[in-house]
Amino acid sequence: MSADLARIDVPVRVIGGQHDKVDGVDMLRRLVLPSLPGATMQTLPDVGHLIPLEAPQALAASIAEFVDTECSGACRTATRPEQVPAVFDAAINRGDLDAVMSLFHPEATMRMQDGRTIAEGHGALREAIARLMAARPQIRNSVRRVIASGDIALLLLDWTIRLTPPDQEEIVETGVATQVAERNADGVWQLRISNPLGID
Repeated sequence: MSADLARIDVPVRVIGGQHDKVDGVDMLRRLVLPSLPGATMQTLPDVGHLIPLEAPQALAASIAEFVDTECSGACRTATRPEQVPAVFDAAINRGDLDAVMSLFHPEATMRMQDGRTIAEGHGALREAIARLMAARPQIRNSVRRVIASGDIALLLLDWTIRLTPPDQEEIVETGVATQVAERNADGVWQLRISNPLGID
């Protein structure tokens, strides 16, 4: 197990249950953490082995906090195409319009949720995304598939977005998106085509 764990090269948080008799906290600290360079550990109080069943909200909160923390600094660029959606989510969710725009290729095209296609450059795209961000969106993209060929990649994503427009109730929308990402000269992947309407 240690050899397999040592090959993991992404940020990791090990989550253990305080009363876990199968994979106890001491065992996780002694055997798992040393095999994961830079990993952190969190112990959930009053929880046993079946954390997703015993404390689903606490587990979800821990995962969300970890993702947000990891993406608040280190994940501002995508060095692999499958990272593009997570970097995009983090930028949108923290309301950072400049970071969102940095994810788009200078000649990017985006099909908006109302069916309009914006291909007039960053200025028009920035205006459209700024209007979206006025509703304080919280978005989660889940990568279904990535197909890469050299410096081009096709991504298929499932997404959920929660919008809270001023003086309105929360709106929740879901869908399937298709995206084309391109690796630039600095080795960073950017969106060349973004189509939240996906296969529709």
